[in-house]
Amino acid sequence: MSPRDDTPTSAGGPSHPDSTLRQEPSPGAGRLLGPYRLLQKIGEGGMGEVWLAEQREPIQRNVALKIIKPGMDSREIIGRFEAERQALALMNHPCIAKVFDAGTTENGRPYFAMEYVPGLPLHEYCDRHQLDTRKRLELFIRVCQGVQHAHQKAVIHRDLKPTNVLVTEVDGVPTAKIIDFGVAKATAHKLTDQTMFTEVGAFIGTPEYMSPEQADLGTEDIDTRADIYSLGVMLYELLAGALPFDIRSMRRAGFDAMRKVIREQEPLTPSKKLETLGEKATEIAARRATEFHRLRRSLQGDLDWIVLKAMEKERNRRYETANGLALDIGRFLADEPVQARPPTAGYRLRKLVRRNRGAFRALVAVFAVLVLGIAATSWGLLRAKRAERMAAYEAKEAHRQAEIAQAVNDFLNQDLLSTVAPSVEEGRGIDVRMREVLDVAAARLDESSAPGGRFADKPLVEAAIRQTLGATYLASGEYEAALPQLQREVELRMEHQGEDDIQTAWALHDEAVALFRLGRLEEAERGLQRVLRNEAHASPAEAQDVADWKSTLGMIYEDAGRFEEAETLLLDVLASQKRDLGPDHPNTTRTMTTLANIYQRTGRYAESEALAKQVLEVCLRTDGEEAPETLRILSNLANVIANQGRLREAQEYMIRALEAKKRILGPENPSTLNSMNNVAEVSAMLDEWDQAEALHRETWQLRVKVLGADHPRTLGSRVLLANAMARNGKAAEAAPIMVDTLARIRKVRGPDHPDTDAARHVYAVVLLAEGRPARAEKELRSLLADLAGTSREAELREFAQLELAVALMARNEKTESLALLREALPGLPPADAETREALSTAIGALERWQGEAPGAGYDAEITRLQEFLASGNE
Repeated sequence: MSPRDDTPTSAGGPSHPDSTLRQEPSPGAGRLLGPYRLLQKIGEGGMGEVWLAEQREPIQRNVALKIIKPGMDSREIIGRFEAERQALALMNHPCIAKVFDAGTTENGRPYFAMEYVPGLPLHEYCDRHQLDTRKRLELFIRVCQGVQHAHQKAVIHRDLKPTNVLVTEVDGVPTAKIIDFGVAKATAHKLTDQTMFTEVGAFIGTPEYMSPEQADLGTEDIDTRADIYSLGVMLYELLAGALPFDIRSMRRAGFDAMRKVIREQEPLTPSKKLETLGEKATEIAARRATEFHRLRRSLQGDLDWIVLKAMEKERNRRYETANGLALDIGRFLADEPVQARPPTAGYRLRKLVRRNRGAFRALVAVFAVLVLGIAATSWGLLRAKRAERMAAYEAKEAHRQAEIAQAVNDFLNQDLLSTVAPSVEEGRGIDVRMREVLDVAAARLDESSAPGGRFADKPLVEAAIRQTLGATYLASGEYEAALPQLQREVELRMEHQGEDDIQTAWALHDEAVALFRLGRLEEAERGLQRVLRNEAHASPAEAQDVADWKSTLGMIYEDAGRFEEAETLLLDVLASQKRDLGPDHPNTTRTMTTLANIYQRTGRYAESEALAKQVLEVCLRTDGEEAPETLRILSNLANVIANQGRLREAQEYMIRALEAKKRILGPENPSTLNSMNNVAEVSAMLDEWDQAEALHRETWQLRVKVLGADHPRTLGSRVLLANAMARNGKAAEAAPIMVDTLARIRKVRGPDHPDTDAARHVYAVVLLAEGRPARAEKELRSLLADLAGTSREAELREFAQLELAVALMARNEKTESLALLREALPGLPPADAETREALSTAIGALERWQGEAPGAGYDAEITRLQEFLASGNE
């Protein structure tokens, strides 16, 4: 029995007191009851007291002695007391406390002796020992097995709750014991010949854990599924750290309102409940040896479904048996599909991945996409979320969309999964790349959409599947493969739904995203402007669709170096998103991330860092350290920290992001390559040029493979590789690389793009390293002239001025070079290796000039530059 008790079990009904029993005082410590000496009271419930007692004969042991309380002498209470004893006597299971003996006091008060369990209530034990979710579930399975045994003995507990399940340790292993069968009911026979303890109108059980049918006072039709419901509530609390319904509100609301909640109110899923708990959720997660975001993510999906199936209001929708609930939890622990939810394509695919982790290592990124994109397995769910904001859909349209969603699910089952499943069924494991799986599915879609195919006369089904495949290709970095799928979707929707349809607008948006990822910015912008041209006619329900489209347009502006336009647009979008979606919504944080990038690229480092840290805090709290958006903002934050000269701090962030991306997304994912590029750049800033060159070379080679030789990011990697080679004494090799790369970038990006500016600057650096200062001077003067007065100027001006000063010093142009140095110095990062190298060269020239003209005052300039360099060591 428990050494403590929670809110007493409710038990209503008439009482017929017996004066003799009522007048007997409660026993005290030291008193003998038959062969038992009372030691201390360890619990008290509605009808009895529980004492720790010592038995000396015929064997010596401690027992829990339950004695009916003075005054609790109605026929109903005595019947319940005797029923509990008989119920326990019927059962023999390691998870149920055993009954040893029974008797009466000298005044006729019944008692019985049972197994003493020196343990803690289930939830308290788990919290105190910080058991993680898996260990909690393993322990809960044993509780279910004990309940199953009771049901097989035709006994329904009817008051299952954490304080009626005690946990003790046997040889260091936690063991659960179910106690307190005080309101148990027989299913096949009476547990007692005395008056029935259930009367119509009585409220038997504990409200927080009570099944809806128990709360219906007009029925005696209670079966084993009432216990299944209670187990569901216990599991809910065990996982989420809170009950499904607010206890205080239930009890304050009164008897009838409390019954209404139990019978009618649908609970939140455990994962959603966790989100409502605020700061308490962090403490709950800590008790489960994890973090809030990880706990929430572990509950989402299977565990949410298992708990809610056990807690169905209609009992015929619950698990049929306690063993059925235990088996489903076991399936979850084994990464097998559970019965508590329909086996949709994406769901089955996720399970397949988890059971074959090693074979799927190269596919992790794309299956993460399946969780996020096709995740819900079909375009239908993705579009349905958007459609929630579209009250204009009528029933006929909704039915049509449901049919399309089902067709998409069927395609994913039959055409996508079938490319993977045969090898598993044949015992060969999974040895295909996800790109191959998608390519096969795309080819089958082409066949199915051709004349005579199953989608030949279903253009909107084809469009939906094209969108699903295109989104999956996009999120896995396969931009070239994504584009034709999304372009075909646009064609189909334009023809069959019209340009003004919301789904056509989203198709145009997705096509623009693919073009943007391919570096085709002008085409991407034209597509989005086409979507936004009817913005003024958008309904209030479509306001956030418009905000999403504008946010993407802002990213395009930022990538094009049109920082002022981007900032103006995105600040307006951000205000709308914060108002309508809240500050923690993923759309809001994505917009904040883009704004942080703009602030960084325009030299507003403090603003950028502050905003990036806001986003990182939200992402860590809501999504976790390894979510794609978290890794993205972590990388961006590292960049802005590096630009402020805190290089080692930045390097730690960058390496952390890179390793996580390699593990989660794979070594060739475009996002992983972005982080590899960042690590290479901070290595360069730290004067670690061998490492920088090696990493830039690897990044460039992988980008050629993944993105193509003329993709903007590939060309950017080639520029950085040439820069590292020049700094590493290989300027002669770097020069022809830069000539070719600069020509390609001008063609791809145009003459006025930040990437073109950066390439021109690096080309000048290579010329200087090659010993051609006059040619370098010409390039740098031209670059500075083109930058003057533009929003791009802040990114490069000081660096270009510094390199121009060095070029002029090589030609003994003293006056102008010193003026350039003085102008550039305040905006330069003193810890940056390239800055330090250029300033060291400048100091060498000044020392030479000082030797030639000791009184010219060059020593003051030397001292100023040395002090500046020293500040980078602080």
